[in-house]
Amino acid sequence: MLKKSLLYPIIYFFAAALSQLIIHQQVKWMHNLGICFLIFLFMLFYHWASVPFNWNKNKSR
Repeated sequence: MLKKSLLYPIIYFFAAALSQLIIHQQVKWMHNLGICFLIFLFMLFYHWASVPFNWNKNKSR
């Protein structure tokens, strides 16, 4: 789950840094890292929520 959550933030970081470098000749590192961290948290939550809960494990009593 952790490896799946890292793919999109890394792609965004390199794409944003490259585009800022080409267009503005200046990269906003903290801005890019902050957005990458938010994307990572969102993706982590998304993958965590997509795993179904086993409701039958407590009914065995």
